[in-house]
Amino acid sequence: MRRDGSDDGGLGRCQLLDLLLARIGSDDVPASQAATGNGGGIVIRAAVPEDAASIAAIYAPHVLVGTVSFETEAPDARQMRGRMAASDGLYPWLVATIGTEGGVLAYACASAFHKREAYRFACETTVYVADAAQRQGAGRLLYEALIDTLRAQGFTQAIGAIALPNDSSIKLHEAVGFRRAGCTGRSGTRTGNGSMSGTGSARWPNLRLRRSSRSGLRMLV
Repeated sequence: MRRDGSDDGGLGRCQLLDLLLARIGSDDVPASQAATGNGGGIVIRAAVPEDAASIAAIYAPHVLVGTVSFETEAPDARQMRGRMAASDGLYPWLVATIGTEGGVLAYACASAFHKREAYRFACETTVYVADAAQRQGAGRLLYEALIDTLRAQGFTQAIGAIALPNDSSIKLHEAVGFRRAGCTGRSGTRTGNGSMSGTGSARWPNLRLRRSSRSGLRMLV
């Protein structure tokens, strides 16, 4: 579904995301290759409900250890499936896999930046990579596909939130075009995760997806 409410002929959520991914690559490479990287080894596709368990498993360590996530309880597969369904075809969920039949290496998704209507063309983005798949290029391929999908949907701005310190996430965001937009100091406090207890700051990198020609819409930078 596009941000303006159109739906490309009533396609299902995953069908539409796959179509968008194919369109994104159509100007440069055949659609069959548009969602692959590393010689076809890593495939980017729309997430399906059956991916929820793998997505939850990738995310859980970031909740249980350290301060990368400001959540305090790791969602299980059922809860993750609910989050995916709540996107209602508007906010994309993508996964990176090894080949077309391989396991999930990483996932990326978008969500509403703010519930107020004036923020409707902005979204918040996130990406998580499995520990075993770090430094293989999956995160960047996935994030680039997410950003291109959001552009195709008509979003004008993508905003990330990074709990500090997290140099690797900062480098990934900068590599795909994000720029620092602000930082909130000591904005989150987590306790109860074993020996970990502390207060974290969050950096908000920003990426302008396109200029909007809509009357009355102002870019928030």
